[in-house]
Amino acid sequence: MKNRLRMSARWPVTWAALLVICTWPVGALELPWAQAGLTEEQAAAHLLDRLTFGPRPGEIDRVVEMGLEQWLARQFETREPDRVLQSRLAELPSLSLDVRQYPETYPNPGMVLLQAREAGVLPEDADPRQEDNPQARQQLRRQLYQWARDQGYQSQRVLVGELVTQKLYRALYSENQLDEILTDFWFNHFNVSLTDNQARVYVLSYERDAIRPHVLGEFGDMLESTAKHPAMLMYLDNAQSTADPGDATTMDQHLEERLGRAGRRASRRAAENRRRQGNRPQGLNENYARELLELHTLGVDGGYSQDDVVEVARAFTGWSIYPPRAWRDQMGNRLDRALNAGIGFEVEDARNHQRDQCQCGQQALPQHHSIP
Repeated sequence: MKNRLRMSARWPVTWAALLVICTWPVGALELPWAQAGLTEEQAAAHLLDRLTFGPRPGEIDRVVEMGLEQWLARQFETREPDRVLQSRLAELPSLSLDVRQYPETYPNPGMVLLQAREAGVLPEDADPRQEDNPQARQQLRRQLYQWARDQGYQSQRVLVGELVTQKLYRALYSENQLDEILTDFWFNHFNVSLTDNQARVYVLSYERDAIRPHVLGEFGDMLESTAKHPAMLMYLDNAQSTADPGDATTMDQHLEERLGRAGRRASRRAAENRRRQGNRPQGLNENYARELLELHTLGVDGGYSQDDVVEVARAFTGWSIYPPRAWRDQMGNRLDRALNAGIGFEVEDARNHQRDQCQCGQQALPQHHSIP
């Protein structure tokens, strides 16, 4: 162990160095292990210790035989065949689902209870969690479980189990270990927690669709992908962030530009309706905007102010997600009407501020001098 720690100090492999190395042509790779006083076997062990989840039996010798630079180049190109891994992953059906299928297949328990009540399977006030009588509680659970199974629903515990299992399989069996290490690194950077009841159902898709495809690509692409994913929208509450009651929205602007005086009247009526909808979330939520600036991009000393946080939050209002099943058609129809009317981007317009800064900000932030 002491030798390996000493190797790390003499020839450090850092993430910043990796970002530079990955831009070099394959033929230009020349690792300075000899200058660091290491044997080729020691250097191979160091590479595998830093850029994989640990060397497997015989792997140090295989890397030496291939050549350290060639091994590293192949890791950056993710060219190694992963037949064993793919056969293992094929055992996990949740990996093949579309993002919209997750809340429909693994719905929140509270949503299942609500739907069972609406279907008449349980009394309107029935809740197994609140039932004091053990026999009655067991009966309600049995009825709820049977109804949920008839609908094709599965427990979210199954989904979380398959998420953890696929991560373990990838760490153990993947030949493209650098890709897995970077996926883990960037998932931690753009973190979404399994403890969040609303985001949990989307976490597997989040890693698969928003993180993994971009780990060896452009930072700006990953930033945009994570910002738009339902897991992040739910986890940091941007799906609930709205224009403050009475503030102008993009729909208001559109109505006024297209319809003149009649549009202004329609805009005022829409604003009044928003003020009256006390059951809907009202006003800005700064959680995502603050996380975006403080942790995802600029850093706590990145030179931004509270006013900047507010402006970023205003720019991102209206980014929401389709609700599952019964409520999806209603939102889909509203979005279709907005797109057909020439709004030009898919947001819930009545909730969006009179600004179209999201794409501009996503392009500017990765170029900011505070980001290495």
